[in-house]
Amino acid sequence: MFAPASYLGLFVLVILTGLGLPLPEDAVVLGGGYLVHTGQTRLYPTIAVALLGVLAGDVLLYLAGRRFGPAVIRQRRFARWLSPERMERARRFFERWGGGAVFVGRFVMGLRAAVFLTAGTLRMSFPRFFAINLAGALLSVPLLVWLGAQAGDRLAAVGDRIAHGKLIALGAAILVVALLVLIARRRRSAE
Repeated sequence: MFAPASYLGLFVLVILTGLGLPLPEDAVVLGGGYLVHTGQTRLYPTIAVALLGVLAGDVLLYLAGRRFGPAVIRQRRFARWLSPERMERARRFFERWGGGAVFVGRFVMGLRAAVFLTAGTLRMSFPRFFAINLAGALLSVPLLVWLGAQAGDRLAAVGDRIAHGKLIALGAAILVVALLVLIARRRRSAE
């Protein structure tokens, strides 16, 4: 029996955890896989719903940074930590490494929201943000749903597998970023 409410609940919960509900987003996506295991949902629709929820939450964070970030930075209580000099360094960093930060941020719980808010605050182009984030989500979300579906009742033991899988994905991401940096440097030195 398939419960449409399970899909809606998963979608809403994934968005809320992405926005800061004190529950790991990855655990909720993994829980979506458990719904597949129990027969409450099907694999591919669950992956699609979880992916849409993840992306929706990430876009909302980006848009919040874009809309409210500059005003927050100007507030006196934040000015001590976010001086114009620090903001300029952050802007330069994001201009150079922002794409890599967004991609890697997708895999690092706790860093994810800060990176996505910063991407919006520093006006990273939305199409670039979305494409890079989508690439990371297309790696992590199906993997987590599939692991949840395969693990079934052994979800506690899967925690180690998730960490291992995410480390592999993060390692691959770092290699891709390093390769892109190397190519860019070679192009610059050739000019």
